[in-house]
Amino acid sequence: MASIGLLVLTVVGTSSGQTHRLNEFPESFTERMHFPPDVQAIATAGERVVFPATHAKLEQGGLAGLEPMPARQLYLDAPRGGRGKILDTEQRRFDDPVTLLVSKFRYPWEDRHLDAIVWTTPEEDQALAGRLELRLKDEAGTVLARHVLQKLSASGLFFSLGFPEELRGRRASLEAVWYRNDRVVGRAEAGFHVREPAELARSARIPLHLLNEPRAHVANAPMTVGVPLPRGALLDENHVRLVDEHGAEVPLQTRTSARWSRFGSIKWLLCDFTADFQGEPRRLFLEYGPHVQRATEKPMAIREVKAGFPALDAGRIRISERGISFDPFGDGDHRPVLAPSALHGAFVRHENGKKFLVPHDVKHAVEELGSEKAVVRRTGWYVEPAGGERFCQFVTRIVFHRMSPIVRIHHTWIFTGDGNRDRIRDMGWRFAASGNVEPEGFLTSFTDGSWVSAESLVQFDYGAFALKGPGETRQGRTAGVLSARVGDSRVSLGAKDFWQNFPSELEFTADAFTFYNWPRHHPPASHESPIPRSRAFLHRFAHEGPLLDFRLPQEYTEGPIWAEATRSGRGGEAHWAESRPETVNAQGIARTEELFLYFTDRSASADQVARVLQGLNDETLRAVVDPAWVAASGVFGPIHHRDVEKYPEDEHVYEQVVHAPARWNERLGFYGMWLHGDVPAWDINLEGRTVSLYRAIRKNHHGWPVAWLPFARSGDPRLLKYAEAATRQMIDANFCHYASEDVDAAVGPEYFRRQGWWDRSLLPWAARNGPRLRNYTVDCDYIWHAYYLTGDARARDVALLFGVLTQQDYEVQRGPRTTNSTLTSYLDMYQATFDPWFLAAAHTIAGLHLHQGGVVHQEQRFDGVVDRLTPRTIGHFWRPADIEFHRFTGDDAYRTLALNHAVSTSSPWSYGYGGLWPRLSTPFIAQAAYAHALTGDTFHLARAAAYLDWAKMGIYDGGLEYARGALVQGGTARGIFTGYYIRQFPLALGALERAGHRPDPIPNPFYVQGATVPGDDDFHEFRMPEVLLRINGGGAVPLMLGSREDVDESAYAYELVGPDGRRRLSGRWPSGEDRLSLWVKTIEMPADAPEGIYRLILTGRVPLPSDAAQRSQIRRRHGHVLMPTAPPDVPEVMVFPRTENGTQVASGGPEIQYWFMVPRGVDEFWIDFSGAGSGLNRVSVWNPGGQRVWDRSYSGDAPARARIAVPPGDAGRLWRATGGRFVVDPQIPPYFSVSRAKWFDPEP
Repeated sequence: MASIGLLVLTVVGTSSGQTHRLNEFPESFTERMHFPPDVQAIATAGERVVFPATHAKLEQGGLAGLEPMPARQLYLDAPRGGRGKILDTEQRRFDDPVTLLVSKFRYPWEDRHLDAIVWTTPEEDQALAGRLELRLKDEAGTVLARHVLQKLSASGLFFSLGFPEELRGRRASLEAVWYRNDRVVGRAEAGFHVREPAELARSARIPLHLLNEPRAHVANAPMTVGVPLPRGALLDENHVRLVDEHGAEVPLQTRTSARWSRFGSIKWLLCDFTADFQGEPRRLFLEYGPHVQRATEKPMAIREVKAGFPALDAGRIRISERGISFDPFGDGDHRPVLAPSALHGAFVRHENGKKFLVPHDVKHAVEELGSEKAVVRRTGWYVEPAGGERFCQFVTRIVFHRMSPIVRIHHTWIFTGDGNRDRIRDMGWRFAASGNVEPEGFLTSFTDGSWVSAESLVQFDYGAFALKGPGETRQGRTAGVLSARVGDSRVSLGAKDFWQNFPSELEFTADAFTFYNWPRHHPPASHESPIPRSRAFLHRFAHEGPLLDFRLPQEYTEGPIWAEATRSGRGGEAHWAESRPETVNAQGIARTEELFLYFTDRSASADQVARVLQGLNDETLRAVVDPAWVAASGVFGPIHHRDVEKYPEDEHVYEQVVHAPARWNERLGFYGMWLHGDVPAWDINLEGRTVSLYRAIRKNHHGWPVAWLPFARSGDPRLLKYAEAATRQMIDANFCHYASEDVDAAVGPEYFRRQGWWDRSLLPWAARNGPRLRNYTVDCDYIWHAYYLTGDARARDVALLFGVLTQQDYEVQRGPRTTNSTLTSYLDMYQATFDPWFLAAAHTIAGLHLHQGGVVHQEQRFDGVVDRLTPRTIGHFWRPADIEFHRFTGDDAYRTLALNHAVSTSSPWSYGYGGLWPRLSTPFIAQAAYAHALTGDTFHLARAAAYLDWAKMGIYDGGLEYARGALVQGGTARGIFTGYYIRQFPLALGALERAGHRPDPIPNPFYVQGATVPGDDDFHEFRMPEVLLRINGGGAVPLMLGSREDVDESAYAYELVGPDGRRRLSGRWPSGEDRLSLWVKTIEMPADAPEGIYRLILTGRVPLPSDAAQRSQIRRRHGHVLMPTAPPDVPEVMVFPRTENGTQVASGGPEIQYWFMVPRGVDEFWIDFSGAGSGLNRVSVWNPGGQRVWDRSYSGDAPARARIAVPPGDAGRLWRATGGRFVVDPQIPPYFSVSRAKWFDPEP
């Protein structure tokens, strides 16, 4: 038995795990597989998370939900002085007889209870026996509740204990005492704190905005929406009702999809209802409270049948042995429209001509049944009727709403064949009619609403389609809609994201219409052969031609494509073997289609049909929860909703950024059924329409995939579409759902097959040596958000599948980077399912982080003042896992590590980790915001504000549509910045809202380029602009010296000259220091240094090799040093040479900014900015009030000279120039700082 929370899966034929060591790669394929072949891909499709009920009196400290822990668990192997690692065991033992773990250390009162695990470890030669006594005590030691457990478990016991009233806002402890024959064997005690109850309204009215952007007219349109609720607000979903604009109740069906705690209040509530639209949007209200009651409605009538689809009466639509019938005139007379076979019309035709069908007698399950919605699910194999041969699996859900004329079909095809041998001629879904089909045509565009007549329409490219019948090819992106009359009814079919997921086809025949997700009439392939390197990332070989053929072209395994995609097989990037295309196999890939059937009477206008199907396709005919409510609910953490009134410029920039990936994909032509939803954002070159093949498909790497948060905080359906497509691409194409022993043998021996995630690489269905389940690119928050926000059951299937598989994985976890994603994922899984395995696993990984951070040893403890940071003590910025664990638990020990992580990334002056990340343009908003929340130090709030400021400075907002929203620095940095900024921006606004003010930003350091010194041809010599520091006393001052590149010897030099002209400090760097410090050296000005102005002189002399290309590279990449060098509170300016022709100010990255003084008496000055070459740039001049007075986003040549008028009140004040190298009017003094606060006048 494998357990997920409180749902139980029956697993047949699984490996016991005893035939190999748990943390060694199983050579045997069968030992690697958890599920048998028959159910591999569909094992969790029938499962739901069921939240337990309890009769225990939690308010009196009652015991609830007692259950044994699973036998297999993680444990921490952490020898003193060693790095430590996470391993698996099936016999977890501890040094002490009793070990107790409480889930948190600070509990919200609204959780109602704690969760805990207790392990009892007998002596090696003794059996486990006796009883366990649990004592819940207040801070004085008084026992408030006592429970005796008579049955122990060798794997441990998981349980919940309620909070008595006496624990409100108080410290408490839980003690576990093990007795054998009335003798104490051992005891353990864990302390915790219960917070005061939050100020929380127990009743509320939540606005639901019913979008209707297409201006559709439709009765009973189906609505499904996930509604978040604040912690403690609602315990019982029966105390909810839906009302319209006038207060009249609307029938509603609800399901709790998440709780804040195991027996606590509702966190997410899925709501199903129908709504009438008369061409306008609407607004309804969800009301809840202890006195709210909703009217009881009978469930839809359904009847199981011996074989085939259940009989169902959904009002206007009925399912019976006659197929699908529809009441076109609302008079109760249901007319047959589609034949019974239309309900199981999915098929796959193999290259050999065999056609595999969904059997009509396949087992159906009623997954949901209520008054407003019914979902019928079926899973199984496609079968060839003549011989019974099986090929490919499927998961189908057909959704009906009460009285609705719309039926939704969610169909997932899973490829079980051999990707290098099995090719598919066509596949799709045939809808057989109950009478003659009278075609009304295909909708060619939602934009102009035009229809075309033909036998079939093939969208063979994202921008072109072919018509069979007329025999013509046209440019365009069709809507994926057909319409036909059958008897007195009109039935229309829509296929979601039809052109984006090309190739696709719609076809009419005399008695049916068909959707093909691999076309029957696909034209011959037209891609270049051999495939050029510049086009390899588009994978046209798997999107073109008469056959779906996953075989990797030979050119992908040799020459420039292989070398770039795999780094010539080095550094863990050997995603397939050189000259061996057979080491890649697409077996296990999936494809989910969402289809809509819309029934009307035969006189319904084509325009209204188009509008309804456009709303369904674009998610613009749906319900969304008021964004302000979503943000305030707390389900996404401390964020702020979209607020264009209070933050107009920030929101404008964010909107540009969040839409940028879609613009990139459009520019690159990055579409197709295996790609749509991902972004090839590694080293992206928008101008040249190319990307790096190395890690091209982002998958779950550096902030990707596109998150659900932008939609949730705005209600913008375009952002829903981005997140939906990204989620589906991740759980379909980037997950191996099925593996067979023959394919495992064929790709081996250095490559292997099993179920799991594919890492980032050039191909969706290949990465490293095989799929992974515990890895730094594994995450699941976006999958759960898809389920919570939209009710996407397929997302829930895959999240639960991941939950089962990761528990059985064998990979050793060493951290800190590799464990960051698993820690956050396990927290997400625990809060989604309350499976205790994830609770124990998350705490175990957290223990590894504490061990590696030195926090577990008292003599190594530090208090968050970052004076002893190392790469291990601060964690990795990849995922702020330490922060999330502290947020979840409130663990005081973990506060240190969380704060170290937050402070070190928020403050590059504290630790040299900032030496690399400015190059990658990584925003650290989450870390800065959390550091401010923990400390209240305005410095961290100013750092969060700096990232908002950075985006304003560095985001292109010019006339090139494809570039708008892109960070002007190209390459890798562009994709990394965008992925993280999309997720983190709402946290910055949340921090500003909580603080109630916005401080001046304290910007990132940035690399300033020095001036080349002509001379010896064997060296690259340079000199940085002189740095002036004003020291006012009051303590030692650290100075951070950071070079952009490493060198083999100490090629950089520094000299610090005091106010008296004497040299105070001098030396060289890098000097063999920890390379993870990223070539940063910290020097310190003594506390007793006299006050005054100090000069810091930085120079370099880098040896040049004989190779011309290497010499050129060194000249380009060396001579860049991080500025500023001193902490933010130390005044610091750079001095650039001034001539009569102006002052030449050095260049930097997209975050570059220079503050300067415009003297009194100057009424105008000029600036000449440099060109952008072949890239993008944005340059701006800002007045003292912080407004842009001159702004250019451009590519190529430099803009014309900027002439800036100076109003009288702005002379004698600080101005700012951002975005690049420039020459400024000689009227401007040659002193420049990186922030307003650091500027001072050396010549007052």
